[in-house]
Amino acid sequence: MSQVMEHPMVKADEHAVVIGCGFAGLFAAGVLAEHFSRVTVVEKDELHPVGAPSQPRRGVPQGSHPHGLLTRGIEIFEELMPGFCQELVELGAVEADAMSNFRVSYLGHTLSRPPGVAKAVLATRPFIEAAVRRFMCRKPGIEFLPECKALGFQTISAGDRVSGVRVASNYEKREWLLPADFVVCAPGRTRLAAAWLEEIGYSRPPEERLPLNLSYVSRHFRLQEGALGADKACLSSPSPTNPRGWSLLQQEHGSWVFSLQGYGPWRPPANADQFWKYASGIVPSDILELVRHKGKPLDEFMSYNFPSNVWQHYERLEKVPDRLVIMGDSLCSINPLHGGGITHSAEQALVLKKCLSQGTRRLPHRFYRGAAHTLRIPWMFSAAIDTALQDSDRKQPLHFQILSRYLERLLAIAEHDDSVTCTFFRTIGKTATPAELFQPSILWKVLKQSV
Repeated sequence: MSQVMEHPMVKADEHAVVIGCGFAGLFAAGVLAEHFSRVTVVEKDELHPVGAPSQPRRGVPQGSHPHGLLTRGIEIFEELMPGFCQELVELGAVEADAMSNFRVSYLGHTLSRPPGVAKAVLATRPFIEAAVRRFMCRKPGIEFLPECKALGFQTISAGDRVSGVRVASNYEKREWLLPADFVVCAPGRTRLAAAWLEEIGYSRPPEERLPLNLSYVSRHFRLQEGALGADKACLSSPSPTNPRGWSLLQQEHGSWVFSLQGYGPWRPPANADQFWKYASGIVPSDILELVRHKGKPLDEFMSYNFPSNVWQHYERLEKVPDRLVIMGDSLCSINPLHGGGITHSAEQALVLKKCLSQGTRRLPHRFYRGAAHTLRIPWMFSAAIDTALQDSDRKQPLHFQILSRYLERLLAIAEHDDSVTCTFFRTIGKTATPAELFQPSILWKVLKQSV
């Protein structure tokens, strides 16, 4: 075991440490900076200088695939970082009106396109992340330790409170101790947090897991300006009768990302010839012609696999260490095909903000309960849809069966009914509650269709 030394530049007085520089970690750093004089963000990847061209980080394999923000995400970004979204657009991101600028087929139904349903801001993950980091760098007291990996938690002698984080440089064998009054652990889709808890004598949380075996392959292109008219996003999700999907989204600085998705054995190939053959079976000929023969490739084909929806139920643990919260994908990771991952992290930051405003007493318990409340509905909808998409013959929980059948009929109505499309898309964008999908006017339409 290498020697552990206290970091020479860090004292424990009013100091918070964040593990991970993804969205959850960045949002947490911004919130913590309002309560602690200094916040140190530990990140194992290299961080390019703020203002330099954004590039996918090694620790974020989903960074090469389609990204954007819908209305609720935009609202929370503005609450956490006033003026950010306008700044993001000024830097090169794309503003859009969903649905009038979106051409959407969802679960096999081509939705109507009413204007003014929701706002959207489209850009690559690295671009948005770099802009958030740029914003956070302006806050006094926030510092970054790139190319340093967290190794575990340090506790006080009683073991009931986390007092620091053990870290090491990627290039040195010795360990450093970062003393901390508070720690946020957000290292991404790993089980590190649970393992580190076990190392200091705590139980791993109960885990809920739904296998998906979802695969992506994406590539960025430059298209001629106006090639798709007013459309800024075209997409068709997998459906119960076709486990393959595709999307074409405009991103920053006039680039577009073209992506193929598939469940189970329907894995999109990263080989060029096989990729286009796969695409020809599901993508409309005009879109395929535009991208394949008129688009200028900006990078290589990039693959990404998402094996499972996973929820670590920390809210069910009776005993958790004080002064530590685990958030982001380390807490709950939901199918990215349904969107909302960035928004989920932002919502957890709002929960953390509220908890900190109420003091640190039993804060982890309060945080995990609040985070679970924000995750319950997205998890239920994702699980219901994903279960139906993967295997219609597999026995499903009754509430999943009911919800899946209801959504199928509701989306059939949304092909020609703007009001139903508006409500559905506002629900997806999290500016409406799922209960609105069951309001009397919509329920009546679904029931009439069922007769």
